[in-house]
Amino acid sequence: MALLGIPWLAGILGTALTGLIAFFGKFLTKKLAIVAAVITAAVSLTGAFLVTIEGIMAGIYYAMPTTGNWFAFLPGNFSACVSAIVTAEIVRWVYDWNIKIIQWKLF
Repeated sequence: MALLGIPWLAGILGTALTGLIAFFGKFLTKKLAIVAAVITAAVSLTGAFLVTIEGIMAGIYYAMPTTGNWFAFLPGNFSACVSAIVTAEIVRWVYDWNIKIIQWKLF
């Protein structure tokens, strides 16, 4: 007579346990998807930053003077150097700001 309530209890506990596992699975899957998206965004942002800096450096190399007085006060590509420095600073600021936004979204 005491065994009559055990299948009913097992059914209730099984249903509750299944619901709990499904809830945690959904929560962990969502969290894992967010972390994967954040990692993808950070990696692509870093790649874009590196490509931009390499492009800036290539622009300076292209504008490098081939002849002239190397001991002059200002080199022939002075404007290219200054614009490269300013552009690199802006790119770095944008990169840092985007990484901060990604960190805020993650945590």
